[in-house]
Amino acid sequence: MPSLPLAPSTRAARLEALAVREVMTPNPVSVRHGVTVREAAAFLAERGIGATPVVNDAGRAVGVLSRSDVLLAAAA
Repeated sequence: MPSLPLAPSTRAARLEALAVREVMTPNPVSVRHGVTVREAAAFLAERGIGATPVVNDAGRAVGVLSRSDVLLAAAA
C-alpha cells in the first residue's frame, strides 16, 4: 500500500503559510514621540498590549516601543 503524504502539522509549517496581514492588528493605537516613558508604560498597560508604534507630530511612524524597551529604560 503506497503511503500518502501528510499535511504539514507543525506550527512552523502553519506559520509559513500565513501572511502577516492575517495576524496583524489593523489600525493600531500609537503614542507620540514626546510622551514620557512612564506615560507610555501606562498606555501599554491600560490597553493590555506589548508594543505600539511611536509617531511624530505629523503622525508618521518613527519607531516602535515595546514593554521590553520600557523595562530596559527603567533598569538603566
